[in-house]
Amino acid sequence: MGEAVIDRGARVIVVDEPAGQGGYLLSRLRRVGELCAQNPGYRWPDQYENGASPDIHRRTTGPEITEQTGPDLGAVYVPVSTGGTLAGVSAHLREHRPDVAAVAVDVRGSLAVAGDAGRRLIPRIGSSRPSAFLQGPHSYDRAVHVDDIEAIAVCRILAEDVGVVLGGSSGCAVRALLTDLENDRTDGRLPVCLAADGGRKYRDTLYSDDWATEQGIRREIEIAAAVNQLRSEGLFFDRKHQEH
Repeated sequence: MGEAVIDRGARVIVVDEPAGQGGYLLSRLRRVGELCAQNPGYRWPDQYENGASPDIHRRTTGPEITEQTGPDLGAVYVPVSTGGTLAGVSAHLREHRPDVAAVAVDVRGSLAVAGDAGRRLIPRIGSSRPSAFLQGPHSYDRAVHVDDIEAIAVCRILAEDVGVVLGGSSGCAVRALLTDLENDRTDGRLPVCLAADGGRKYRDTLYSDDWATEQGIRREIEIAAAVNQLRSEGLFFDRKHQEH
């Protein structure tokens, strides 16, 4: 664990102790708890358990989606990390559009929704612990766990085809929708993927061959193979290839 002083006197505390659940989250939360206990004047918004998180999405994000999509809306695919966004959107749908499915999008190796802990490549999606906001039976309708290599491949295909550069969690949402389409789990109505992050901050990671190689000697080969496989299955996002 390290500490650095930056401009204006702020301190950055780096937690580098693995938590044993595929990441550092539990170690970070433990350190935050220690700091708050040692310093009664500190305030911690706690995005992982603060009820204001799902509430703001219930009052804003959910209504925006349903108002802009209208009666044709059939499902909303929401990436999960803390779970606040999905919990809020789902609460709005339960009250105003119970006919619309709230789909939790998680990655393999994450415990946010369910599953087994493991290493995850894509930041800002998934978690090393179950979401505190998604405990009730009506938190969401179903979950789709996507493969992170395939999600990165979808991001690269979208960028190549139409110039839309998505962030990691957004690419996971699109991959989850494609999975449901492949398995006939959609009802033919309009699906919406919540794409909350753009790809600019991922140019040196998800879109970088060097980064992929650094993550594992075969990662770039695996991503290229996933792109080729999806292409061979007919995945194109531009009209000139619509015959596929």
